[in-house]
Parts: sequence; C-alpha cells; structure tokens
Amino acid sequence: MENELFKDRLEAGLLLSKKLNKYKYTNTIILAVPRGGVPVGNSLAKNLHLPLDIILSKKIGHPCNKEFAIGAVSQDSIIIDHDDKIPQKYIDAEIIRLQEFLRGKYEYYRGAQQPLDIENKNIILVDDGIATGNTLLASIAMLRKKIQQN
Repeated sequence: MENELFKDRLEAGLLLSKKLNKYKYTNTIILAVPRGGVPVGNSLAKNLHLPLDIILSKKIGHPCNKEFAIGAVSQDSIIIDHDDKIPQKYIDAEIIRLQEFLRGKYEYYRGAQQPLDIENKNIILVDDGIATGNTLLASIAMLRKKIQQN
C-alpha cells in the first residue's frame, strides 16, 4: 500500500522506541491493545527494556456499517458518540455482547497470569492505528478507574 508509513508493525515499534528513548529502563509499562498493537508494543518494550502487558477494548460499530465506530468498550468502561438515530436498544445489546467477548479474550490471553501493577507507573498505551480514538479512550477510562480504586 502506498499510504503505509512503516514496513510493518515491528518497524513502527522500533522507530517509536527511538522517539521514546527517555523512557528506557524507567518506571514505565507498555500496554498494548491486541491484536495489532501487540507487535508494536512488543518491539517498543524490547527496545526500551520495559515490561509489556495488554489492555482490551473494542469498537462499537454502527448498525448499518460495522466498520464505522460509534463508540467503544473496555472491560469496565464505555465511550459512546451519541446519535439519536441509533436505537439505544442496539447500543445496549452491543455493549453487553462486546464486554462478554472481551471477558473471554481476557481469559484467553491472560490465563491465570495477573496483570502488571500500574500504580505509580508511567504508562505508554500502544495500538497500531487510530480512527476515532474511541478504543483508546475506553482503555484510558478503564485505567483511570483502576488507579482510583487503589
């Protein structure tokens, strides 16, 4: 594709690590959004010698075009771009469906392994692209909730 900025996600992580070199060996955690953010985050974590963990979020697609995001959910946060033309019943059903999906993915990815402790850490949140920003906003909302609970 002629619009691609990087050869692949590993190259993106390598180039990003050069820009974020001041975080090398610091009190920082890389949190990557699966699937595309994990190769970028892994490359970044290796080059900066930082721990890597995952954070899950999923976009809520428009009922007429699933690729068009109207919001996003994480395991315990919701971001919605309110549009009166979209039935609330659809939104509620999608939230339930996607959060159940994320719970399953969380168990799949993590198993019995506990998440990294994020308290008093710098966090670098990584994905492989951004359209509306809603999936990252849902992830940030979830992180804020976790920090406030501690």
